[in-house]
Amino acid sequence: MADIAEVLLYICQKYPHPDELSKARATKLVYLADWKAAIETRVQITPIQWKFDHYGPWVEDIVHVARADNRFVVSKGTTFYGNDKDVIGLAPGSFNAKPHLTSIEERILDFTIETTRKLTWNDFIKLVYSTFPIMSESRFSNLDLVSLATDYQVQQEELGWINSSPSLAGA
Repeated sequence: MADIAEVLLYICQKYPHPDELSKARATKLVYLADWKAAIETRVQITPIQWKFDHYGPWVEDIVHVARADNRFVVSKGTTFYGNDKDVIGLAPGSFNAKPHLTSIEERILDFTIETTRKLTWNDFIKLVYSTFPIMSESRFSNLDLVSLATDYQVQQEELGWINSSPSLAGA
């Protein structure tokens, strides 16, 4: 299992639109990677205990790590709609830092970034909301992604829909 800061470092280095890497997008990217890892490996990439908040999967862990680790900067930005947002970026000197991740973790993060990089905010949120944990659990509940991945695969097998290459949505 990877340290949250290492995952965030990798995302900040690889995400092709750094000005769009708001704390909400960064958090949901980590959620999507954790969900994909739970489906494929029965282990999340991070030790985050996810919660289904008002607006989908949410924890403060990502922004706390970004503010506490000198490899990151959290700056103010503006959304497409003119609202304020916090953008997580790399501090000078962190662009070439090597994240401590396994090849499997990197592959899952690469898949997550590639799958979401062209999505508008609305399409990105639709993808997040289409994931099995969000569709099957109640708001304000804890999301045990590993347990939910097992439930998801059992359901898929019962329906005859099992797929050897699960998507991020898991649907």
